[in-house]
Amino acid sequence: MDEMGQLQVQVSKLTVDVAKLTVDVEYIKNDVAAIKTRMDRLDDKLGAVDARLYKVEKDLTEKFGSMKLWVMGLYVTQAASMLLIMSKGFKWL
Repeated sequence: MDEMGQLQVQVSKLTVDVAKLTVDVEYIKNDVAAIKTRMDRLDDKLGAVDARLYKVEKDLTEKFGSMKLWVMGLYVTQAASMLLIMSKGFKWL
């Protein structure tokens, strides 16, 4: 009976250990659920930021397109001014 008593003690220790592990697993599950909730909120925030950045990028692309026209106009004006100054300097006009 001594061996049976030892086996029962070992089984009861194992039962306690399994109960502790079950509690620990429940805590881990709760922590994982909280982390998933935070990740979902962060994902929503990142989606909103991405949408705003896409809008800004689109606006900047349109503005750069119109700015290119202005720059080309300024280049033509500068070239014409240089030709006028050169022609007066060489007394062509």
